[in-house]
Amino acid sequence: MESQVVAGGNAPGPKRQVRRGTHSCWECKRRKTRCIFAKPSEAVCVGCRSRRTKCISQMFDEDLSAVRGQADRLERIESLATQIQENVNGFNISEYPLLSPLATEPALRTELLVTNKSNELSRALTAVWPSQQDLEVILSMSVETPKLLHRVVCNPYSLCQCSSSPSPRDMLLQPPSTSSHPVSSARKLLLLGTFMQCLQPCSAIEKAGLNINCHDIMTRVIDTAITLVTSNDELVQSIEGVECIMIESMYHNKAGNLRRAYLTLRRAITIAQMLHLHRGHIHSSSIAMLEPETRARIHLDSLWFRLIQSDRYLSSMLGLPQAWLGTGFANQKVLECCTPIERMERIDCVATGRILQRNDGDMQDLAKTQEIDKLLQSASACMPPQWWLIPDLSSSSSGNAFDEVDRLMHQLPHYFLLIQLHLPYLLNSSDDRKFDYSKITAVNASRDILTRFVAFRNSQSIGAYCRGVDYLAFIASTVLCLAHIVARPREVDSDRGTIFDFLAHQRPSDRGLIERTTEYMEEATRTSNDVTASKIASTFRHLLAAMEATATNGASYSTIPSFGGDVGCDGQLSDCGTVLCISIPHYGSINVEREADGVAPGTTPRNEGDLTTMPTPDLPKNLDAAPLAFGQLPVDAETQELQSMPPWHDTNDWTLQGVDMAFLDNLMGSSFVPDDREDIWASEMREE
Repeated sequence: MESQVVAGGNAPGPKRQVRRGTHSCWECKRRKTRCIFAKPSEAVCVGCRSRRTKCISQMFDEDLSAVRGQADRLERIESLATQIQENVNGFNISEYPLLSPLATEPALRTELLVTNKSNELSRALTAVWPSQQDLEVILSMSVETPKLLHRVVCNPYSLCQCSSSPSPRDMLLQPPSTSSHPVSSARKLLLLGTFMQCLQPCSAIEKAGLNINCHDIMTRVIDTAITLVTSNDELVQSIEGVECIMIESMYHNKAGNLRRAYLTLRRAITIAQMLHLHRGHIHSSSIAMLEPETRARIHLDSLWFRLIQSDRYLSSMLGLPQAWLGTGFANQKVLECCTPIERMERIDCVATGRILQRNDGDMQDLAKTQEIDKLLQSASACMPPQWWLIPDLSSSSSGNAFDEVDRLMHQLPHYFLLIQLHLPYLLNSSDDRKFDYSKITAVNASRDILTRFVAFRNSQSIGAYCRGVDYLAFIASTVLCLAHIVARPREVDSDRGTIFDFLAHQRPSDRGLIERTTEYMEEATRTSNDVTASKIASTFRHLLAAMEATATNGASYSTIPSFGGDVGCDGQLSDCGTVLCISIPHYGSINVEREADGVAPGTTPRNEGDLTTMPTPDLPKNLDAAPLAFGQLPVDAETQELQSMPPWHDTNDWTLQGVDMAFLDNLMGSSFVPDDREDIWASEMREE
């Protein structure tokens, strides 16, 4: 049999076997780049589209004519480099001591490679930009984001409120240029993604005429920017790179991915320190910037403060260490140049750092607690008294409504700091009056958060919001429930009272706040399969049942802290279903346990300082109410159907917004209790 001969007289070699699972095309394999498709249905990858080359899968034979064409182009480039080298060699080297004949050729080739790679990235980033028609619809949606976008670039509030600030339409209407640096193109993609994160639910956008699901657009632009730019350490060694990583962290934080936001922000802080951003104005002139206008666009001190502020917030939410202990952003000279709201933010940030330091040591250090409390008082004094009123979110003006929401978002973290500071003393059963101030402060701060949360969720004008608000509401509700559970009434034959006596009259309104918060969580579960809201609502039902039992059945409970080991216990009922474990960052697991004959199992006499709860005053009982299990409340058919809903596992769902369930598991544990354990708790309550 005659063998086939190709042009040139060489017989073709045997066909290469492609490794199973290989999906990249020949061009991406040859260039050793990732083969990424904008959509699964696309036939041409992002790289080939930007290079304008044929996209042929390795499952098919390679088009050798294209390879020869590329080889010819490489030969022409090498010829051009050789010609440039000859021209360089014609110069008088003594007049140009920085040029070396031996070093010129590698330098030119490196520059060409870097330029080609940068152009490829810019074209790939531009390729995922939405069409002009879709962009027009997105930018036409009603959303107040100028302040958000300007905070992203980290300017002081005085500059954010400037009337000459560009609108979101001006910033995003034009697509990124293919000739721009990849970091500049990625910044536009990240800004577009964060802009879309602030829009109303995607159904409203789709009704307005979008050809593509809004979630696809937002996810595509964000994932492309992260994959190609912000995750590449070689590209982000500049102020613009730090800014892009910070925008990515803000995106994760708003979506509820607190752990990923924490990790991303740590990269931004590390790169900022390598650029000497933490040293202030002394080295500002030598800090690397890609574009000259960046120095006028970004206030470097504000950028560094935002990095540290965000890091301390995420550290406090996750129970993790902070990255930077310095307080230079809040010294007297800096505060004198700040607006009142900026002064409050910076003092609160210092207080957050000191709370984190105290929690790493002795949380019962009353002297440090009082010092931090005075610091928080000075922070609140920066704003006028009426600023602290509950914001009016029913304003008809969109600008005023946004200002009110912005004010609420500054109030909530301040009250959360008060809870963090004084929570260890709330659970202390000691009768020492020196702890009374902390107990009252923690209860009042929790109530302040819940009243604002209810007002916020009751507003019809809010769209997508930061999921951290739900976490703050969860912690506030848990603390308020625990305060009522551990409250001790005045004994009948004793004139001696406790600091918790005032809670007897506050119980109905406090319970109403927690019930309303539970309703909002259940509504989110019904409308969007929000697993986070479902877990929070289930835990609230457990706590409300225990709170009700202390009032209707005269039951009493103990709270036993567990500071050692892992934070958690998965929050399940343990000890044969008699103990509910709830976990809070920095404080470990709090076990809510039913007392027997006034003494909690596993506790020691009160004079040894155990955290013991006391029975609450008897209130009128519900005549038709049957004994309830721990964590079980009377529910209607709709709520029962909600409880039987299967778990939702798609953490990339639009309505779920990528909530990090690992954080929630550590924060509250699993609140879904097996039926047999609920029966055990119910039988004990019937014996009562």
